Amino acid sequence: PITLAESLRKLGKEAPLVYWVGRDVLFKENNKMMSRYMQETFPDIFGSKLVHMKPLPYSEVQELQSQCSFGTAPSVWDVFNYTVAEFMSLGKPVICSTGAGAADIVESGIDGFLFKASDADDLSGLIYKVMKMNPADKEEMGRRAKEKINTVLNPQSIAFQRLEIYKTALSENINKVTEPWINEFFMPSERKHLIDYDLDKIPLKEIIQYS
Repeated sequence: PITLAESLRKLGKEAPLVYWVGRDVLFKENNKMMSRYMQETFPDIFGSKLVHMKPLPYSEVQELQSQCSFGTAPSVWDVFNYTVAEFMSLGKPVICSTGAGAADIVESGIDGFLFKASDADDLSGLIYKVMKMNPADKEEMGRRAKEKINTVLNPQSIAFQRLEIYKTALSENINKVTEPWINEFFMPSERKHLIDYDLDKIPLKEIIQYS
């Protein structure tokens, strides 16, 4: 939420109210919880323009999302961010960081917007742009976003694609594997694999440190 807070500060009085829903996490660079760091660093933003809410049941999150005019995923780095898909599925414009894995499903300017990861200037400009969008244009962008989710993330389509990938891997690449352990790990086998077999190879000291 740091880049988001910086962008809201840049917008000044034009800054909208943004909700950050999710668990608090440790900010390792300062060894502080993120909420505490945000309170200390952005006292003019955090709690007034950027409001943190603890994790909510999905039904309540969806209700809150449906009331928003847009969504944003300001991640510096992330895997596939469900927030992006959720807002798009509700027909809402989304502003997504290029550092988020879900950026791959957003066509900037068509069914959402992309901004350069960690670039508060870029994000603030897009927030302002979405806020000032013509209602009809915003609705059309939301429609395209919803259509994108229904097409690209269609469960049956994804399942079919996965099966095709597995078939290709089995039929064409099976003989290209040179490392025996890869075959042993991925290929079906009649031999039962006991977890003790792997644990016995790991020093007890490492297991204790991990736990």
